[in-house]
Amino acid sequence: MIYSPPSTKTLIEIETNSLAVTAGTPKEKFVYTYDFYWRKIRSEHFVWDVSADDYALYSTNKRYYDNWNLIYETIEYTSIATNPNGTPKSSDEKKYYYGEDLLRSLYNTGGTGGLRMLEINGIQAFAFNNIVGSIEALFSTDSNSSDDFEDNNTSIYSLGNPLTLASYEYTPFAVLVNQTGILSSLNSVHYSTRYSEPIVNLFYYGYRHYSPKLMKWLSKEPLGEGYNRNLFNFVINNPASLFDSKGDLQYTTPIYNNAASAVANMGRRVRGGKNFKTDEVEVCGVTCERCINGVLEYVSVFVKQGTAEGCSYFYSKKICGSGKVVSYWHTHPLGAGDSFSTPETNPPGKNDIDFIHSLAEPLPLFLINPAGILLEYNPTTRDITNHGNVNSIF
Repeated sequence: MIYSPPSTKTLIEIETNSLAVTAGTPKEKFVYTYDFYWRKIRSEHFVWDVSADDYALYSTNKRYYDNWNLIYETIEYTSIATNPNGTPKSSDEKKYYYGEDLLRSLYNTGGTGGLRMLEINGIQAFAFNNIVGSIEALFSTDSNSSDDFEDNNTSIYSLGNPLTLASYEYTPFAVLVNQTGILSSLNSVHYSTRYSEPIVNLFYYGYRHYSPKLMKWLSKEPLGEGYNRNLFNFVINNPASLFDSKGDLQYTTPIYNNAASAVANMGRRVRGGKNFKTDEVEVCGVTCERCINGVLEYVSVFVKQGTAEGCSYFYSKKICGSGKVVSYWHTHPLGAGDSFSTPETNPPGKNDIDFIHSLAEPLPLFLINPAGILLEYNPTTRDITNHGNVNSIF
């Protein structure tokens, strides 16, 4: 694998190594092109031409986006691309239509859970997403009639009731264990609404590529090296409870009805793994609130190493999508104290209490102390509430 310069560490080329070729794996190469936002806009697939003793272009995949949401792609095949019966492969055209994502926004998570409908070579289908935004099934938009569909293998399928065009089953870490249906192999948007690169089996998240086989990212954490011993760790090893936006931020699922439960859920994830240095450094994030049909919902976002003050400076409140930031949270490492730091224990501007009261709109601050106890500071009353151990809060 070849990456771009260290400042971006973006995957730009994959080629079959010599040992795999010796073992019988076809010699192939994929070359990726990105725009100035580092969105993948082109993927070229090369196969080895024995007669020419060189690579020959097999297909070109072009992708178009609305923000980070993939909305249109084409796959154009060259003359060397043929079906099993020897006929030339025709081009593929795919369109994607989105609604609100898991944060009830249109753009804040790269489309996670937001895909509502897609169209592949003229066949339209509704998408069914699970709790982490993975596509579990595609259903025909026409439930009363049957159509004929001819794929690149020139096989004719009849679409009758029930019109399930594709279904997928995954392991928690995104290994696809079963897929059925006439569109299942043509659709490339699978786990967590992410694009699955064909043949190489990598999920493209935006800033990084994830390998379900290895259960880790292929490049380092883009937000920095401070909070995690394992910079290739995928959603804190909790894919059933967290989802990643674009390879940089992790959000809690499911949705909670109060901020303390959302923070406690994240606290269990952050403090539950040996890969995290929460005994040595502080990590931080925010809690988001949304009002859906008159009901308040809360999710917690894990950002980076740092104090609550450092986290607030690091990112925009757009992180909450259509909702708003309603509280900050952070952890204390061993030796940092069991409660919030104050002007008496830390210099002004470097402690929890001064930070909260320096905000134009002071917000509640949560602390997960070294013993795993969740504390909440109310800036209005200046009271501290003990919510108990994060492992017992739901």
